[in-house]
Amino acid sequence: MSYSNNKLDDHLDLQSLQAKVEHLEGKLDKITDLISNHANQILRDDKAQMEKMDKWADVLKILHAAKDPMSTLAISKEIFGHNGTKKMINPLLYYMRDSMWIRRIDNAKGTDPHWSPI
Repeated sequence: MSYSNNKLDDHLDLQSLQAKVEHLEGKLDKITDLISNHANQILRDDKAQMEKMDKWADVLKILHAAKDPMSTLAISKEIFGHNGTKKMINPLLYYMRDSMWIRRIDNAKGTDPHWSPI
């Protein structure tokens, strides 16, 4: 069965259909990119969470093995090596304190905190 050009033009405007397909393909590419970016962010977040949990476990092991409470800097150097700083470990220590896993012990001046397991 063959259609005349007029019937084909009336029922199926090929150029219009191609433009719509291209438009939808562009939208599909954007959606695919969004999904891919979101999945990558989830993986990065999961990796960061796993690294945090590893450090959490390391801090607990270090504190349980220590005979006396440890300074913030000493813990950081155990976790991050000789380049460890207080700033690098402080967020984790305070999070662990707030979660009731470790305790902060201050000296008489309230400075130079040391940490121990609860």
